[in-house]
Amino acid sequence: MDYHGQFIFTAFSLEAYFNHIGEQLFKSWEALEYLTPLKKLDVICEKIDMILDQSRRPYQTIKKLFDFRNQMAHGRTIKLSKEEIRGFDDNLDEYLGERLKAWWQEYCTVSNAERAREDSEKIMQLIHNNAKIRNDHLFTFGMASHSAKITA
Repeated sequence: MDYHGQFIFTAFSLEAYFNHIGEQLFKSWEALEYLTPLKKLDVICEKIDMILDQSRRPYQTIKKLFDFRNQMAHGRTIKLSKEEIRGFDDNLDEYLGERLKAWWQEYCTVSNAERAREDSEKIMQLIHNNAKIRNDHLFTFGMASHSAKITA
């Protein structure tokens, strides 16, 4: 199954959250808005005194997610090759019929898609809790106000 879209939309959602929270934390967010998503994360974390271990989840997942997003957005032609010595009895016909895959094709699995979503939500929740912005509710669908006027 193809999970490209799930990764892309997860990356879009996370960057949209960075822009949302960035506007609330920085008067000059317009100047910072052109940073890469990971740089946005860095400046947001610095502003709210939050330290993310860049060698572990959720940061490593997010880094891989944005690497994938960048590969999809700015794709380049690559040459895939593989050298391996195999015996005649090692299912050679099956082996020769295998298609080589780029790293991003190997990355598109159900477990990686679920991890990307979970870790994106975790980062948003961590930022939101540390930012302590009042009247801003994470993971809500917005609010609406309606009025009506009765005329005779």
